[in-house]
Amino acid sequence: MLAIISAMPDEIAAIVESLEGEVATRTFGSREYHAGDFQGTPVVVVFSGWGKVAAAATTTQLIAAYDVTDIVFTGVAGAVQHGLAIGDIVVGTELIQHDLDASPIYPRYEVPLLGKALLATDPGLRARLRSAAAEFLRQDLSLAVPQSSRDWFRIASPQIVEGVIASGDQFIDSLEEIAALRQRLPNIACVEMEGAAVAQVCDEYAMLARDLRAVFARDPCPVCGGGLELLLDLRQSLTARSREVRDETDDTLGGRGSGNLLLLTD
Repeated sequence: MLAIISAMPDEIAAIVESLEGEVATRTFGSREYHAGDFQGTPVVVVFSGWGKVAAAATTTQLIAAYDVTDIVFTGVAGAVQHGLAIGDIVVGTELIQHDLDASPIYPRYEVPLLGKALLATDPGLRARLRSAAAEFLRQDLSLAVPQSSRDWFRIASPQIVEGVIASGDQFIDSLEEIAALRQRLPNIACVEMEGAAVAQVCDEYAMLARDLRAVFARDPCPVCGGGLELLLDLRQSLTARSREVRDETDDTLGGRGSGNLLLLTD
């Protein structure tokens, strides 16, 4: 079974609405886990809430309660790597907690008792995610994101990159913080708040996590400033539009475009 996790309900709402078959919703703690078929694939979908603790708790419950074989975390992130722009898609190769420091007992960033700082994702699913992202950008971007939104955020020709994703329990929205991250961790592509925690849980259960992020802020960012306000406006716009597009495109694309849209666009 495929598990899809996001940190905010809007990022998975359209997927939950599209579940077919015998859809079962179970509540564990404060999380609702929705299981059903999504375009012929058995899935369980859940929003974790913000931050590493919330993501780790959600992932642990997923593994304990469901026959999960693959986990994908999808959402938005801030660009750290030079050359990334709003709308680009990052497929995580490895994940690291940029705020983890148990030194001098362990080296900075190393997860205590795991003996490593970088947590790898699955190469096979990475390739499939990259292929799905490319198909979305090629066929569905113009349907999913209104031209006015693309113009506002200067989204012209989004790229797909693979790279290291950093997670930490803070919302980074200043050039100074981005510069500090680049100095400390020069190989990271983007930063968010959950993925590395999911990867750590998967590592301890001998599973491989996968993290897929759409870039919502970049450095320098002439349009979005701190990013949060416009991010929320864009998220509301895209969520509403994605539901419309799902209905419009299902007949012509056989649901293919709709599926990629729901997974990749936030």
